[in-house]
Amino acid sequence: MISFFSFIGAALCLLPAYVQTPKQPVSTANYFPLTLGSTWTYEVIIPQVSSGEVQIFTQEVTVIKVTKDRVGFYAALEYRENGAVTITEKYHVTQDGIRRIAGGANASETLVPPLPLIRSPLTPEKTWSWKGKIVQKSGTGGAEAIMSVSGPEQVDVPAGKFTTLQIHCEQVLIGQLNGKPKRANLPVDYWFAPNVGLVQRKVQLPQTTVSIRLKSFKIEH
Repeated sequence: MISFFSFIGAALCLLPAYVQTPKQPVSTANYFPLTLGSTWTYEVIIPQVSSGEVQIFTQEVTVIKVTKDRVGFYAALEYRENGAVTITEKYHVTQDGIRRIAGGANASETLVPPLPLIRSPLTPEKTWSWKGKIVQKSGTGGAEAIMSVSGPEQVDVPAGKFTTLQIHCEQVLIGQLNGKPKRANLPVDYWFAPNVGLVQRKVQLPQTTVSIRLKSFKIEH
């Protein structure tokens, strides 16, 4: 079994300003446009409860590889901090939606089966669930999630104001602590804007909330 604290780590491993209101139905894939070379720059905010200080740094996310298959395509994303790659994520994009296949350092944490991050059509009040495993070199543990969609919602971030749909992920990670099974509830909220991607994300940890907010982006076509 994978350790409880390793799972906590796995859970963290995601232009001019304007307001965008879609006038036509938007393809689900456009809420997370994983085109080769597309880049998003985020402000990461981590309050330190013990000291009262707030850690803020910049994270850059780039689609580095896209591979087509008979039903859609696979996309690999690199996360960089201070020029160094910290996380690699892999996704599968089809007409049914977008599934996260792997994450963590060198995409070493595999989700079995892949987690459906976005389901098509992406509409308010839509819900879905997932149950599976996170496989790492150090072991394998269980995980469960229930996703629900709300919105549209206006979100104001450094990159500007965007009309978004929010996906709330009620996530439960199951590992071991001192040789005993341990469940950790780690809710995650995502805000996606059409033709932009992830605008904001908040991860609820036991002692703090980690937030990322979009600073700039460039979508390749």
